[in-house]
Amino acid sequence: MTEAHVPDIRPIIIEAGAKGMCVTSIYSSGSGDYDKDRQVHNARLQFKPQAIFHCRHADDVSFLLKRLYELKKRDGRGVPVTIRSGGHHHEAMCMNSHGAVLALDEINMIDVDDDKSHVWLGSGRRLDEVIKRLAEDNRLLPTGGCDTVNVGGLTNGGGWGLSYRTLGLTVDMLREVEMVLPNGDIVQLDKDRFTKGETSMLVNAPALFKAIRGGGGGNFGVVTRFRFQLTEFDPEFCTFTLQYGRELRTEMAERWAKVCEDADHRLNLFARMTVVPEGPHIDANPAFLIGGRFYGSEEECEKAIAPLMIYEGLELKDIRSYRFDSPENFIVGLFPGREEPARGRDGTPLPAQGFALQVGAGSMSKPTDTCITCPEPHKVSSSMPAGNAADIADAAKNYIDCYPVVKDVNMYLSWHGMGGQGKIEPEGGTSFAWREMPYMLQIQAWWWPDSGVNEQAVLNWVTGFREALAPYTTGAFINFPDADQDVETYYSPQIYSDLQDVKTNVDPHNLLKFDLGIPPR
Repeated sequence: MTEAHVPDIRPIIIEAGAKGMCVTSIYSSGSGDYDKDRQVHNARLQFKPQAIFHCRHADDVSFLLKRLYELKKRDGRGVPVTIRSGGHHHEAMCMNSHGAVLALDEINMIDVDDDKSHVWLGSGRRLDEVIKRLAEDNRLLPTGGCDTVNVGGLTNGGGWGLSYRTLGLTVDMLREVEMVLPNGDIVQLDKDRFTKGETSMLVNAPALFKAIRGGGGGNFGVVTRFRFQLTEFDPEFCTFTLQYGRELRTEMAERWAKVCEDADHRLNLFARMTVVPEGPHIDANPAFLIGGRFYGSEEECEKAIAPLMIYEGLELKDIRSYRFDSPENFIVGLFPGREEPARGRDGTPLPAQGFALQVGAGSMSKPTDTCITCPEPHKVSSSMPAGNAADIADAAKNYIDCYPVVKDVNMYLSWHGMGGQGKIEPEGGTSFAWREMPYMLQIQAWWWPDSGVNEQAVLNWVTGFREALAPYTTGAFINFPDADQDVETYYSPQIYSDLQDVKTNVDPHNLLKFDLGIPPR
């Protein structure tokens, strides 16, 4: 849709400003706020909406959706409308050009119930702030692996993290939401019914609640607040890192996958196969890294990861104990790499080793941390295993070894552990289709802005990698989106059909339309 064919929404901008809403607009970009505000975490993607509206509560969202809904019904075209809770969407589908962006960063409350069993969280709250606050009450919510992500986007997509095998997805703990439907109606609902508010839309509350639990953000309305059940844990837990050379990549990947299927559910783990030069990598990127979190003592952790210990070829073993009742230590332990570095055999500090953190010396000309708040260009793609781990590992290492390295880019394959308690579907169901999978895969490439990187070469590498793994994989995870994949790829046929039914009922005019969004029938 070109700018010439999009209605001017300046009347809505003026009215929103009169209501006290903060609005940054292309029509007043001289202030500098607009150019800063339109940036998302993926600096590779640039968009220019007519306006970004910073909503303070559900009433602001309702006002905007009513006006934008009326506009679309009146002229049949409308403008693109997207929802941004934190701006970390890998394909920046929370942003648009020529339309309206509803930003939820100011809807950021943390309200813990008196009995500390549940919490209401605003969609715009950052995960590190949530975890620190809950740790004060010795409570835990399973979240993602990146502390700078906000609650809204993570939850709508499902929310995989390093508590998956112990507690499941973030949405598995979701009990109720406050949301604004595309026509502007404000409601609250749980797995059984609408608990507050009314709507003129012919919407089935249980079906809508299930759709919200993993069906992707921005499809069915705007979720402004989430109510989660909380968990209390013993105070002791560990993080661990194991690092291996190139010659053990296939064997360790196969062992790792077996552990995902059989291990104590308190063990949560990931792995990474990275594009590296030949030779040892104690002070640079390792060829194969295994890491994760164990809810229990260091002795119990050692026992749980024993099947992964091959001492000939083991370049690094690092296990760290933390206490759940120390909020500052807990945030470090939950998001590995935010601590003092591990030390090598000679006592020299090693680079940060963590899930969302890239391993590499600080002098490297590529990002060493993908969770920092400054935008970084990147491209990701995901899939689920359909073959055995050895075949996938062989295909991955052959591709990595044969494809030319793109200078100044961190390029790797992440393996995200599943299984454990994550196999159990919560009451009311979710739209996450992959409960029976032992792990998922994510191809990643990250680089610095303005570094002169050959972007097309990186995109070709990601595409080629996905195609190389295709004989052994299926599906994809909507929190790891790739615009080059079809939206159906992220769901089973039945779940996709159910999501289309919900979309047809709640948003028949497709006001909330974007790439990889669920279309109405």
